[in-house]
Amino acid sequence: MEKREVRVFVSSTFRDLAEERDELARHAFPELRRFCAGRGLPWTDVDLRWGITDEQGAEGEVLELCLGEISKCRPFFIGILGNRYGWVPDSISPDLLSREPWLADSLGRSVTELEICHGVLNHPHLAADALFYFRTSADEPDSRVQALKTRVQQSGSQVRPFREPRELAGLVVADIKAAITRRFSEQPVDENTAATLRHARFGECHRRVPMRQRSLFDELEATAMGTADRPLVVVGPPGSGKTGLTAGWWQDFQARHPEVAGMVHHIGADVDSTDWATTARRILGVCRTIAVTHSSRLPMRVRGAVDSPKAGPQHRMRELAGALALARSSARGRNPWSWIC
Repeated sequence: MEKREVRVFVSSTFRDLAEERDELARHAFPELRRFCAGRGLPWTDVDLRWGITDEQGAEGEVLELCLGEISKCRPFFIGILGNRYGWVPDSISPDLLSREPWLADSLGRSVTELEICHGVLNHPHLAADALFYFRTSADEPDSRVQALKTRVQQSGSQVRPFREPRELAGLVVADIKAAITRRFSEQPVDENTAATLRHARFGECHRRVPMRQRSLFDELEATAMGTADRPLVVVGPPGSGKTGLTAGWWQDFQARHPEVAGMVHHIGADVDSTDWATTARRILGVCRTIAVTHSSRLPMRVRGAVDSPKAGPQHRMRELAGALALARSSARGRNPWSWIC
């Protein structure tokens, strides 16, 4: 079965192409995320400037992480080359060499070149799906960069020149949209379904680190099943694993309680995740879906708050919160309408 997902790896040197990568992150990728959402496709862009810790860099894990992400993203690969050749690792771990024997002859080559080899050059059948962009400049490029550009051009991959970041962003948007259109049949979905896909994919990306704190899982479970006496808020500093914990718990909970309907909303999952009006519409839309498919579980007062025809999202959200609180209190712990933040 065709895997309906768009996961794109971006390969380039960092210091000389930082503006280009920023332009993609700020403008191109949000537009592509919306384009994919309209087709029911989860979108993920992988830019490892933000995904590699200092500890991982110091322990020589950079190359292993890069190659692993490229494999997950196939066939989508974006390569951007300027004049710099990039960082050359001092060594390659024995474990990585055992998994990728072709690296045995790769000492002295930059991580960027090794990414391009793993993404395209070592796999000619993937060349047609890869997208390359060469920045034009009056400066003479490193001879190693010029040799790499020649190999890319000979591979059969699409290569486009560009002069400045905004031009690059426009090219990437047009090319990725064309690639998605060719690869996937269009399956339009409503915005609530598209948002659910985006948030689910965001949670999957944060479940890479196992988060199995049993005591916290038990507290989350008690809240979700309506046996706790108040909402639960999970707090912690940035990077402490809140999203990994809740996403991992929700996957585990759903597997054991498929009869319990719910909605997951991750801040940062998409450009609208912090907008209260959009979030309100999403919550109301999910509740309306539950009302249709699980009407016996949706209290009458909740249905009335959701379906109020004239009220705006803010008013309806106040009504909904009050109705859910009343439903919980009247159910005496037997109604699984709970809030976990």
